[in-house]
Amino acid sequence: MKWSLFIGSFLTALAAQGMTLSNWIFTKTSPDDPQAEWKQVTVPHCWNAQDAQKGGGKENNKDFGYYRGPGTYRIKLPDTARFDGKRVFVRFGAVSNFAEVYLNGEKLAEHKGAFTSFGTELTGKLKPGAGNVLEVRADNSLRREILPISGDFPVYGGMYRNVELIERDPVCISPIANGTDGVRITQHNVSNESADLGVSVTVDSALPDGGEGTLEIALYDAQGKSILKASKPIRLTPGESEHQVDMTVPSPHLWQGREDPYLYKLDVRLSSGDNSTLLSYPIGFRSVSFDPDKGFSLNGKALKIKGVCRHQDWEGKGWALTEKEHRRDLDLILEMGANAIRLAHYPHDPKLIAMCDAEGVILWEEIPFVDSVGKPKDPAVEETTKQQLMEMIRQLGNHSSIVVWGLSNELLHRSTDDPLPLLRELNALAHKEDPYRKTVVAVNRPGNKDLCSIADLLALNTYPGWYGGGPEGMGGAIDSLHKSYPNTPVAISEYGSGASIKHHDRNISKAPKAGGKWHPEEWQSRSHEILWDKIASRETTWGTFLWNMFDFASVWRDEGDRPGINDKGLVTFDRKVPKDAFYFYKANWRDDIPVLHLQEKRATPTSDEKVAIRFYSNMKNNKVFLNEKEVPGVSSYCRNGFATPPVALKRGRNVVKVISKDDKGQLHRDEAEWIYQPDSKGNNDGDVKK
Repeated sequence: MKWSLFIGSFLTALAAQGMTLSNWIFTKTSPDDPQAEWKQVTVPHCWNAQDAQKGGGKENNKDFGYYRGPGTYRIKLPDTARFDGKRVFVRFGAVSNFAEVYLNGEKLAEHKGAFTSFGTELTGKLKPGAGNVLEVRADNSLRREILPISGDFPVYGGMYRNVELIERDPVCISPIANGTDGVRITQHNVSNESADLGVSVTVDSALPDGGEGTLEIALYDAQGKSILKASKPIRLTPGESEHQVDMTVPSPHLWQGREDPYLYKLDVRLSSGDNSTLLSYPIGFRSVSFDPDKGFSLNGKALKIKGVCRHQDWEGKGWALTEKEHRRDLDLILEMGANAIRLAHYPHDPKLIAMCDAEGVILWEEIPFVDSVGKPKDPAVEETTKQQLMEMIRQLGNHSSIVVWGLSNELLHRSTDDPLPLLRELNALAHKEDPYRKTVVAVNRPGNKDLCSIADLLALNTYPGWYGGGPEGMGGAIDSLHKSYPNTPVAISEYGSGASIKHHDRNISKAPKAGGKWHPEEWQSRSHEILWDKIASRETTWGTFLWNMFDFASVWRDEGDRPGINDKGLVTFDRKVPKDAFYFYKANWRDDIPVLHLQEKRATPTSDEKVAIRFYSNMKNNKVFLNEKEVPGVSSYCRNGFATPPVALKRGRNVVKVISKDDKGQLHRDEAEWIYQPDSKGNNDGDVKK
């Protein structure tokens, strides 16, 4: 069986655990108002898919520039006859950022936090027939006890992940325990010889007098061959109870990241009389280590983490993404050659994470503890933040691709009460919830020893070449961080430059104004060429994560070619156009396929008579042609970057072509048409600086 197919069937099986509730009615008007305006919507749904992407907000969060307030969803549930003898639960993938759940006007549950799952039981509350109305009151207003209260991204509102109506037997594996599906998997002491596997199951019995049950755990290899089985009798008690099964797997085939993302299938079955629940999980056995001098190792083998950061919003969709959008994002990341993702700055969709399990992508997952706890700090923020951390670890900890838990990002960057006591408590809680993964903080204040010494690992957000200094400063930033914290494994968690595909300056030699309206695409390429050179020549970092894989919304920004966008992405917000820097990394990070990309295709028309023809290639036999004549003097100017000396364009249309030969003798080509106009002022497709 191909494991990409297994993950697809696994995701389908998850959905098959319940009925997906997608067709709702929605209003921003008070649901109690008889004049409320309701409209049909499809969940996943986000009510800020447009206004949160237009800008106009203020950085101090007093004027958001987009709607932050309540919204209400309603749906009529199926006829209860179909649930005869069954228990009924509802589980929400994510609702931003405060939710209350009502059934027929009776409040059943509430949840704080925009990024994790939660659920409640409907059994015993349903009226006979088809007249039951489920209502969810969501609210993405700023609430000082719910992080994030600051950050360079909008807090979109809505019920933006799937909602499932789940049927279970009276005795079942709980489908809503802490937002999980009732099974927690741990692995440790993993080697080529053996791996210790722990399976914790939350059993939920509605029987008043207890009874007996059996837990069965079965492990199968990628071909479906049975590897290991265990059976444990359990005594049932009314309500929820925890049961643990421990196993040792002999000679495991290890999950080796992108090289060999091998996954087993783990079946967990609960049986009690006529009641039975079966859940299946992919699992990859792996060990990871972090060394202050040697970096990251996977299963004892050194691995250079070539990572990207990712925000989950899409242009015109906000956070309301389906499996299709997650797949598109991951495909672009893999095309570029990255092997790791920092899922910034909050828990991302389990669907994406399951895909990363199957593709061998290493993940850093984190909670939305961004910038600040507020000033004054709400006394309840400790409770809700710990809840978000606990839910993230319990809901996502089964995924083999996640190797580190992120606790915070750029604390002390905004006006705030002291966040460090809470951070220390979060670090302790993370180790209690998951003793087998490391913790990390991302900082932009590397001089604060107290902040930088709390977690197991340290990572630096730094932008030489954009927010001060030249990109050459990356080498010094890495060396200084390692020198300051010689006993702590360190990483670069953010670096990069902004770029508009509409702005071009072939001769740019220094950074444009970061907050200005002119963000030439060429500077992003030039800066990343230097930044990666400094990064690649150093082995002390355990990983690097460029910022960002995709452009994303930032309501308070008014820079580049339009307001409301952080344009540091290597791919445009709509995911349609990879920028030139995307291909720089592809040429450097992919050695399994030939890569050839002619730069500056969009820099036309141009008023520059003489231009250097630049291209990226991971092949060494490269030839350049201008108007069918070969251009001599092609030389390497950066890692897998090549250029000709300046050549003269003729007035009007010019055809530029690059032809490269790979090791097998096959030819690859890329070409463009450039228009030379001495008085050029740009065209509808882009702006070219004279």
